[in-house]
Amino acid sequence: MAWKEEPPDYSCSLCKSCVDSHSHLFFMCSFANEVWKEVTLAIGWQNAPMAWDDMLLLMSDQATAPKRLIRKLAISATVYEVWIERNKRLFTEERRTSVQVTKLILSTIKLREEWKTARKITTNVCLILFVISNPKGEIVGCKIGLYPRSQVGAQSEDKGKVKVVKEVKACFIASVKVNKL
Repeated sequence: MAWKEEPPDYSCSLCKSCVDSHSHLFFMCSFANEVWKEVTLAIGWQNAPMAWDDMLLLMSDQATAPKRLIRKLAISATVYEVWIERNKRLFTEERRTSVQVTKLILSTIKLREEWKTARKITTNVCLILFVISNPKGEIVGCKIGLYPRSQVGAQSEDKGKVKVVKEVKACFIASVKVNKL
């Protein structure tokens, strides 16, 4: 195959000092290494693998694979963001500093942990939408509230005031008839 102009540049788009490869990019590249060190320091992971081959060995062995969610998130978010930064530099003019990439990774980890924690807390809570209708059956308003799952069952059986219309995972949509407004 003949090159029309200059042959492609195979050097790392992040540090420009070595040939681009998985082993170099994760985490021998000075840019990626700096990001990885800051991420592992921020989450308190001493003895984190610093080379791609060590990372693959760690992740492929069930006995040594990280059990803690934060370490799994650190690995996946860092690999993803370093790869995205590599591609941005390779295919566009966009560039972020290692500090910006690190902040984005730590923000991603924090958001995912918060979601996981919130999901655990809300598994025993139901979001209820009360549709308020007049005696003619016309909708005149609505009310939304969070209630313990145990309370929802009691309300739905209590004198037929709450009728569960549809259940979607942890959410209930209920209808309440109100005689007077």
